[in-house]
Amino acid sequence: MRQERGFGVNAWATYPRLLVSNKLLIDEFYAAPLRDWLDNIRPGTLLIFDEAHHAAPATGAKYAIDSKITRAIRDIAPRFEHRVFLSATPHNGHSNSFSALLEILDPQRFTRGVPLLKRNLDAVMARRIKEDIREVQGEFPKREVIQVDISGLPEEAPELALARMLDEYRRARTDRLKGASRRQQVEAGLLTCNLQQRLLSSVYAFSRTLKVHARTMERIWAKHEELLDAKRPCATDLLEESVGADDDRAELSEEELAALEDAQVEEVTRRTAGGYDPTAKERAGFWWKAALAATGQPMRFE
Repeated sequence: MRQERGFGVNAWATYPRLLVSNKLLIDEFYAAPLRDWLDNIRPGTLLIFDEAHHAAPATGAKYAIDSKITRAIRDIAPRFEHRVFLSATPHNGHSNSFSALLEILDPQRFTRGVPLLKRNLDAVMARRIKEDIREVQGEFPKREVIQVDISGLPEEAPELALARMLDEYRRARTDRLKGASRRQQVEAGLLTCNLQQRLLSSVYAFSRTLKVHARTMERIWAKHEELLDAKRPCATDLLEESVGADDDRAELSEEELAALEDAQVEEVTRRTAGGYDPTAKERAGFWWKAALAATGQPMRFE
């Protein structure tokens, strides 16, 4: 619009309907003209916010620190006369986070940190599940989950052998961290779950993550790497789920994104390494080499 009509034009005022990515709203280059056009409130305007769960604070803390998208939506939403929030994803289970999202939608009925009243929620929320749509409209396919048993695989098949070895390593690591803090135990479990997910994804993905974990542990035991303070905040989002389409990191190359994932694996490993134990080192070293050999990618510990 600025190329066609001049840099001074406010592009938000050029069309009656505009479809934009969420991440444009956290860019001041786009958000500032939108605020100028809306002013304090613009009558007759409607904000339809899809994937609205992204605006909910990610933590259950009473006064959680808002993300960039939370702050952006909190700023512009009251400037629209009407608001519709859409999501097919359940909220994160924390009532405070959910109330914070509802406060952005309707600050007259909801306040973050204050327990929700069902009558207030019923007044603003319309929940539609597939069964409802099927009854009203029909022609909605019904999913049938059928178990398919895979049989006849040899016991030495890499996927089966690796799954057994990984489960043994999980048990050994859990036993070694019994005396650790609750936070360390949770993060150690997250690291193991990530390895399990990578194994289900592909043997190659599993081997790559295992190499990062194993090399970090080897450096720690060789006194070449220090443990990290388990009380310090740690980013683990890439170990929990993949990058969403509205995440700035979605534009990174596969190599750059893999490097960020490896960095989180390394950081969590350094936080959950536990004390030095020669026996644990010997067992872990044997397991790592056996597991990587099973993937066809043996590893040298330099």
